[in-house]
Parts: sequence; structure tokens; C-alpha cells
Amino acid sequence: MADSGQPELIHPEQTAAAGVVDERGVPRVDFGAIPMQEDRTAAYRMLLAHGPVVGTGPNMYAVVSRAEVDSGLNSPDVFKSEIVREKVGCPVPLVPVDINPPDHDRIRRVLKPYFSRAAMAGLEPGLMAFADRLIKEATADGSCDVVADLAVPLSAHAFLELFGLPVEDKERIVAWKDQILGGTTLELTGPGRDAQTAADELTDYLRRHLARPGAGAVRPDALLAQLPAGAGEEALSPDEVLGLAWLCVMAGFDTIVGAIGTAFARLAAEPRLRRQVAADPAVVPAAVEELVRLDPPAPFLPRVAARDTRVAGHLIPAGAQVNFCVGSANRDLPDAERPDEADFARTGRNLSFGYGRHLCLGIHLARLELTVMLRAWHRRIPEYRLAEDARTAIQWPHSGVRIDRLPLVFPVPA
Repeated sequence: MADSGQPELIHPEQTAAAGVVDERGVPRVDFGAIPMQEDRTAAYRMLLAHGPVVGTGPNMYAVVSRAEVDSGLNSPDVFKSEIVREKVGCPVPLVPVDINPPDHDRIRRVLKPYFSRAAMAGLEPGLMAFADRLIKEATADGSCDVVADLAVPLSAHAFLELFGLPVEDKERIVAWKDQILGGTTLELTGPGRDAQTAADELTDYLRRHLARPGAGAVRPDALLAQLPAGAGEEALSPDEVLGLAWLCVMAGFDTIVGAIGTAFARLAAEPRLRRQVAADPAVVPAAVEELVRLDPPAPFLPRVAARDTRVAGHLIPAGAQVNFCVGSANRDLPDAERPDEADFARTGRNLSFGYGRHLCLGIHLARLELTVMLRAWHRRIPEYRLAEDARTAIQWPHSGVRIDRLPLVFPVPA
């Protein structure tokens, strides 16, 4: 028994048989022992077998069933989200995820036109041309690393284009992001010294650009030059713009890189799916939805209980950290056939982009980047496979799902 007085964490495979629960009757699971690294299907099924809510550490819980995740994500007054910046060292709230009503509603209203489907469609020609160039350069010898050669530069380019920051700053922004996120886990602890140094440097860089005329944007049509800044209901404060830029670096880069990597890993391993995408570009949007349903790049959305509340009859105390597992909830589909398999004809809402008030602001940009990469790649390289040295394991425990390296091999394009 641990000194904290909390029941000892038990390996997931032993928990059900042992009947291990905490003082509130919640099953306790050692999160570090679930097989997220190699087999996320097994990991999510294991959590669902113990759910709908499990204890994962002192005053920490994971909500895993579809019904309870739906309910919790749609209850921002009960489960507060202003906690993420503590993990990454941001000096201001991340916008809009760390903001709660009524400011959250104001900020979303201001930002909505700039992140709408129509606004993102305006980026598509430039992103497609950039992706075509990337793929042509990276695949000339019949092999490439999807993560380093394609996903990282595409996600960075999309952010810089949207915000209007200098493209030559890509490498140092990516380096700051990697340093900050490299050690983040599901626990809401602050960053280490090196990560905090990177966070401070990123903050200084963004503040310098925001302080310049036109917010330091290199194009007058870019987001930083267009956003209404100042006081008033229809404007964002300088700190709010900083929090938005910070969020886009942290979430916009890594989640897209993670989603592209896991999507290509699945397509390379399942020829049936790969051929569907290669044969018909029109199927790609549906493929994107299904691929991120099965492998959301941010499978655990952290919240803090604002007050004592109940989840599936279990008391969750005020101040507890509650991670809503959209990865397991996406597979908790009792009426669906083979919910653990990819089916590009599947319909219905997946939770990978969040739900309710905190639906991902960049949902249309994320879908666009994934769609652009899949279409551009399969137009040029319809047949490919994992290289012999490819490993699709992820870091675990970690706050996100990302394959660090994904080498593919294929016939040299004509």
C-alpha cells in the first residue's frame, strides 16, 4: 500500500479479477501498464472493460465510455479546462481551451470567421502546392520518413502561412515545440527547466511579433494582421492573441504530425484501405474522419472538476484531474459493426476533435492538412509499404499519440 493512503495501482489485466477499487468504489488501473505503445486497440478495450470511469493515480481519473465522455465534455461548468498551460509553461491562458464562459463565447465568436471552413479553403491551393513539392523532393529515391520529411514541415508551413510569420523561422519554432512537449505526460505537472527555457523563448518570440505594426505579420492578409486587437466585445487582448498563437504551436503542430503518422502507418499496413484512398480522391475526407476516430492524436482531454460531482454514479471530488478518453469513447459503439476496424463508409460523430463548447477551433485546418497530404501522396505514390526497420510504437505514458519515425518504401516515382 502506498504511503499516500491511496489504494495501490494494479496492472489492468489483474484489476477486474482482483476487484481493486478506491475508497469511492472506482476501479483503479495503472495507466503506465496499458499497452498504448504497441496496441492501442487492446489498450482502449482494456479501459472500456474497467470503465466507464477508472482511477489512474492520486486524485486522478479517466472517463472512458462514450456516454460519459459526451456528457463530461459538454459540461464546461463542471469540468474546467483552464489547466493545460500549467503543463507547458505558457504565461497566459491558452486560447480558447483554457478559457471558460463567458469570455470563451466572446473569443470563439471573434475567431470563428478566421477558422471557418471557407477561410481554411483559401489555404488549400498553397498547401497543396507545398505538399506536392515536399513529396517530390522526399521520394526521389524510393523511400522517405513520413514524419520528418512530410508531416513536420507541412504542419509548420500551415501555421506560418495562417499566422503570417516568417517561413525561415520554422526550424526554431519546431525546436521550441519539441523541447516543450518532449516530456509532457498525463499528469498536470509543470515543465522541466529545459522545457521552461524553450517556453520562455517562444513567448519572447511571439511577443516581439505581436508588438510590431500589423502584429509582425509578413502578409497583410495573414491572421496576425487581421485579428481585431484591443478592448471591447469584438476584440482580443494582446494576451489573448498570445495565448492563441501559443496554442496553435503546441496543438496545431504536434496533433497534425501525430495524425499524419498514424494514418500512414495504418494505410501502409492495410492494403485494402490504401487502395481505396489511392483509387478515389473523393473518399479521402471520409478516410480522414475514420483514421482519426481510431487513432486520435490527443486521446486524453484533461479537465479539473470544479466541484464534487458524480460520473456513472461515482463521486469525483472537487479539484480532481479528470482525463476524458476520446480514444476509447470513439470505439464504444455498441450498435456499430467492428468498431475497432476502419470503415470509410462509417457515419456518425467522432470525438477526436473534442465536443461541445471546446470543439477544436482548428478542426477545419486539421482536416484540410490531412486531406491535402493524403491526396497529394496517393496521386504520386499509390503503392508503398513500411520499411523493414519501421517501428510504429509511440511513447507512453505521454499526453499525445505520435510515431516519432515512419520510414516507407515504394517504387521510385516516374
